[in-house]
Amino acid sequence: MLFGFILAQIKTMKILFCLILLFACSVAIAEETQPAAEQGIFNGTVADALWTVIAFTALVILLKKFAWKPILANLQERHDHIAHQIQAAQDTRQQAEKLLDDHKQKGFQIVNDATDQAQLRTQQLLDKAQQQAIELKRKSDEDISNARAAFSEHIWKQSSDVILALSSKILEKTVTKEDNERLINETIEKLRQENPK
Repeated sequence: MLFGFILAQIKTMKILFCLILLFACSVAIAEETQPAAEQGIFNGTVADALWTVIAFTALVILLKKFAWKPILANLQERHDHIAHQIQAAQDTRQQAEKLLDDHKQKGFQIVNDATDQAQLRTQQLLDKAQQQAIELKRKSDEDISNARAAFSEHIWKQSSDVILALSSKILEKTVTKEDNERLINETIEKLRQENPK
């Protein structure tokens, strides 16, 4: 863009040089046709005009050789430096975007991992709570069953004592301890068979 601007300026300078040369020639021709009595800024001979054109041409050639080339080289160097900086900025931007995308992906991965771990931990806690509830229920059922059996045994013994007392009164005789235990065991067995609970 800058280099194209410089080339346009060079073309403009060439056109300007041609116009100045044409003007100088027209002035030289005009001086020859004017009387010598008039004094003006462009008074002079054709030789003066010719020398002016030659001097101007030499100046342009010298400037082109010694000044214009270094100026163009400096401008080209500046153009290349700016283009390099623009390319470096674009590369840096692409790297920053890539890093941003990488960090976004890592962030999403961390969130997903944390979510998965939380769900796994929640499931483990639920499973553990369920196992504990099952174990507690089993133990409660066992305790209830043991209490029921102990209570039944206690009730059977009390009922055997009541039966023994009633039977003693009915028979009005004293029953020995061995007879008592035999009667109790028989009665308990009979009651258990009739009522298994």
